[in-house]
Amino acid sequence: MKVFLKKLGVLFALLLITPVTFLLASENANISTSQSPTVPQIININSRFILEGKELIDPRTINKIDEVGKELFEKTGVNVYIYVKKSYLTGEVKDKKERFLLISTYEDKIVTNLNKPYVVISMAIDDTHINILNSKDLDSSFDKDKILNRSIIPILASQDKNSLYTKASVALLNGYGELTDKLAMNLKGIELDSSIESGASTFKEYWRYFMYTLVIIGLLAYIYAMRKGRKS
Repeated sequence: MKVFLKKLGVLFALLLITPVTFLLASENANISTSQSPTVPQIININSRFILEGKELIDPRTINKIDEVGKELFEKTGVNVYIYVKKSYLTGEVKDKKERFLLISTYEDKIVTNLNKPYVVISMAIDDTHINILNSKDLDSSFDKDKILNRSIIPILASQDKNSLYTKASVALLNGYGELTDKLAMNLKGIELDSSIESGASTFKEYWRYFMYTLVIIGLLAYIYAMRKGRKS
């Protein structure tokens, strides 16, 4: 019996390695990257929140962005857009300063005719460029760098079998979700019913409690087995 309990404790410890790692990783990415590894096909699906690049985004991503974007606009009056292209550059530009200047000029044109208040997630996939543009009145409503570094860039930079185009759809949706959640909370003190985070958070909470229970049971079983072993 004591040998069984000791093995049980070790087994619990081993089982915890993978799930806990998965749980920590899921904090940075709320959706799966198991989509098609190729550039999405052009489809007849529209959203006024996709200013450019619907042919580069997974249709499921477009549908969810449209749902969340509509609710945010109805409740806060803020439009959050997506603008994505393969490249903002007309040719190869090696000089970093020139590259930065050209992309900045291009992005200035993107927001020229947008009604305030607005936010735009700007992405040039082949240029490996991602940015968040916004009207000045929203400067204090969200942390641009935190959203980029926590919800978008880690997905784009991840080393896995998925193509950059696949990861772009996931990163855009993940970033869009956090951005809209922050705007809703900071501007109106509300949570969006269509929030991308809501379902994922509930799952992660249940998963967390389940893993904590396994930890406790495993430790108790191991301690009990060790004590029994010493007595004998």
